Amino acid sequence: IFDLTRHTSEPLDLRVGPNNEPVVAGLCHHKVSSMDTVQRILQRGNARRKTEATDANQTSSRSHAVFEMTAKRGERNQFSKSMTCGKLTMVDLAGAERAKDTQNDGKQLRDGASINNSLLALANCINALGKKGSSHVPFRNSKLTRLLQDALCGNSKTLMIANVSSSLFQYDHTVNTLKYADRAKEIKTKVIPTVDVIRLHITEYQRLIAQLQAENRVLREENSELRSRTLHGSRHSVPVE
Repeated sequence: IFDLTRHTSEPLDLRVGPNNEPVVAGLCHHKVSSMDTVQRILQRGNARRKTEATDANQTSSRSHAVFEMTAKRGERNQFSKSMTCGKLTMVDLAGAERAKDTQNDGKQLRDGASINNSLLALANCINALGKKGSSHVPFRNSKLTRLLQDALCGNSKTLMIANVSSSLFQYDHTVNTLKYADRAKEIKTKVIPTVDVIRLHITEYQRLIAQLQAENRVLREENSELRSRTLHGSRHSVPVE
């Protein structure tokens, strides 16, 4: 796993977070305020993605790419703050390779085998999720499937876009790709809004108490002044017979 938002990146470790979620240690997180910034980060990462020429493709992707974007919206009152969170995960899968088509050898052949293994692991997870009554999903068979675990079976919706060709020479690849994507339609999930309620910190309560005390002090002063005026007016009143 590499961080494509950096100019250079060492291999990163995939670990388990406190809520049993997959976490990539050392991965950069960028705070953005516009879609233009998101587009620039996406283009910069895509430009650093590893590609090589093979007999089947002059710009063959030698890896999968995962892009995650998290959006948060908060609402606040005097006692608590609620945060609605959403995450969009976009995945560009490298195409499956046949050695006889690519004529790869050496490192390219090993890279192609790794790509095929991760695609097979993803297909096995999709098949297990699509079967009714299936209790075990082999997410741990690949780093790719571990990363996509929340996107596939969590509180989410899954959409797969298939890139196919109408050429007769690509018939086998097109059929296999369509079968691969068709399995994803069998995944059924129920999406529930994710809202975190955060209780205000003790310092926030102290600020509220101080504010209320100040308002109480002002009201007392105004009440005292009003009573003083009332007593002063009653002393100077003249009785009428």
